[in-house]
Amino acid sequence: ILKINEAQAESIRLINEADPDEAYITLKKLESLEKVADGQATKLIIPSDLQGVVSLVNAVTETAKDAKK
Repeated sequence: ILKINEAQAESIRLINEADPDEAYITLKKLESLEKVADGQATKLIIPSDLQGVVSLVNAVTETAKDAKK
């Protein structure tokens, strides 16, 4: 357990040093929501910037549609 926690702490440190942009942070939020939706979570937490997440999903969807054309 200690090794796992140390690895997670190192991962967080490296991400912070890389100065992630808003797109990366939003992607991580979406991944967290996916885990919540898997049915094993006991609590549902809705981010305060849900509209921003919806906008990002819409933008990604539109970009994917344009790429297929």
